[in-house]
Amino acid sequence: MTVSKGLNGGYESKLRGEAIIVHLLKGRIYALLAGRSANDLPTSFDNMSLIPETLFGDIGRGKAGKLPIHNDRIEDLNAIKLQPGLMRSLDCRVPGAGGDVCPFFVRFEDSEDVTSIQPLYPEKFEEELGAGVVLKLVRVEITDDPVSRNDERDMPPYKSSSDFVRWYGGLSVEDPRRVTQENFAQ
Repeated sequence: MTVSKGLNGGYESKLRGEAIIVHLLKGRIYALLAGRSANDLPTSFDNMSLIPETLFGDIGRGKAGKLPIHNDRIEDLNAIKLQPGLMRSLDCRVPGAGGDVCPFFVRFEDSEDVTSIQPLYPEKFEEELGAGVVLKLVRVEITDDPVSRNDERDMPPYKSSSDFVRWYGGLSVEDPRRVTQENFAQ
């Protein structure tokens, strides 16, 4: 993630990365570049850009409402970046337990049709994906590794066809299928 100061003094974030793909017997599931909100919808990119401070910032100061640690958000992120190997584990099986930093999971009934997207909730993995399929925890680690790329053939084939645009435009803002290509790769 890159953060810079905007012209009006605010911060502008640019998130880079890709969805994590898990290959199962029943197809692929994706942990998106979006968190899971309290109302079971994918969170915004702005929310995702706060994950480093949420998970790795000074927890005591955060609980006291005194974040950021430094006077400048960029200084906070630079301090966090200097801690490779630091890890946090999230229990995403209980709705709301991991806050909105737990990833939003989806799968596709038909891997060639993005309109077949289905949200998946970790507390229902076994019910949806079969006996024994459970999410134990999600680990987030600070690393200085370069951003890796998935094989494009594993990514859903989002296209700007009129059928897709019509389908997507018909979804309500409360529909958890309201996910775009940007939730898979930045």
